[in-house]
Amino acid sequence: MNSKILAIIAPHLPESNSTAAGSRMMQLIRMFQEMNFEIHFCSTAAFSPEKVTGVLKNLELKHIAVNDDVFDTWIKKLQPDCVLFDRFYIEEQFHWRVKKSIPEARTILDTEDLHFLRKARQRAIMNNEPVDNINFNHPDTYREIASIKRCDLSLIISTFEMNLLQETFSIKPETIFYLPLLHEHHKEICRPPFEETADFVHIGNFKHAPNEDAVWQLKKHIWPQIRTQLPKAKLHIYGSYASQKHLQWHQPKDGFLVHGYAESIEQAFAGKRVLLAPLRFGAGIKGKIFDAMHYGVPVCTTQIGAEGIADEETFCGRISGSEEAFTNNAIELYTSKSCWELSQNKGAKLLNEFFEYSAFAKAFHQRIQKLQSASRSARALEEHMLDFHGLEHLKFKGKWIAEKTKNGHSR
Repeated sequence: MNSKILAIIAPHLPESNSTAAGSRMMQLIRMFQEMNFEIHFCSTAAFSPEKVTGVLKNLELKHIAVNDDVFDTWIKKLQPDCVLFDRFYIEEQFHWRVKKSIPEARTILDTEDLHFLRKARQRAIMNNEPVDNINFNHPDTYREIASIKRCDLSLIISTFEMNLLQETFSIKPETIFYLPLLHEHHKEICRPPFEETADFVHIGNFKHAPNEDAVWQLKKHIWPQIRTQLPKAKLHIYGSYASQKHLQWHQPKDGFLVHGYAESIEQAFAGKRVLLAPLRFGAGIKGKIFDAMHYGVPVCTTQIGAEGIADEETFCGRISGSEEAFTNNAIELYTSKSCWELSQNKGAKLLNEFFEYSAFAKAFHQRIQKLQSASRSARALEEHMLDFHGLEHLKFKGKWIAEKTKNGHSR
């Protein structure tokens, strides 16, 4: 089979041990490798040699600054068949350069999650408004929807977001592809029995606003109530990028333990009984819940946390609609062996039936082959208009920033 070339443009190298987004990118890389793509990974953030581990060692890696004309030379010389933008703001910064240098390349956007949805929900929470009836009339929405429409294909991580894009924003189904976080059946571990577990756990990158808010909700409101009824239980908080403020929340006497970065996800979940994820806002599939199912740890979360994974009947734990319900559900999961075992089994079933890697990989391979074989002339007038107006705007904005940087006026 002839080798094809894929250029991935991302804000940084994937960190599979730190973020769900990193794990997803590693799965995407593997899928393209299975199709015999030669992969070139371009990061806008500088990276040190120790960051280049595992699969990344087999890729062609490059650091390139935003708004730098050097990119044009590099991409034109590379002549990739496909270009994958990791998040919409990377597409904004580089798509016009790709179009100028290699107009025939197929463009793919990995949304990770819908940023505009997450931010709209965050604004609603901060304004004490309901998150189930939010206002999308905001520049965040315009930018991301335009980015999705400019690309030949966009990868969407949850069924909720697939439906939202089609029903609310009239995105054509042939331009989006459902690709969630994925599980590999052959990598299943021996899940622990109830008697060999203890304590609660929460895990999440502290730079991610929904995670930081969830930890604060635990500390301020939920954990004191749980601790009153379970005085011997502890809550272990793991997450990369913990600041001094976050580490000050560490209170051993209250059983509230902020560990910060975990050397491995397996270490964080080992021997824990219940994952607490009181997420008030967010989008996409939550990596912490996905990992909990893999390691056999039942989950207590919110509707936002369970979104894209399962409904109340099939979920791997409890979905709560209030602070009081969350507390009661967490205690029931922790103390009821039958409830705990049923939730653990539901998690294993969900992974195997709805998130199995091999089934999605086959569909993804077929979709990329179809994308490559499709005629360029098949694109609708609307997409060409978006390219013309949107990319021209981004082009001149990028050139203006590059000129300021060159002349030393940018900070």
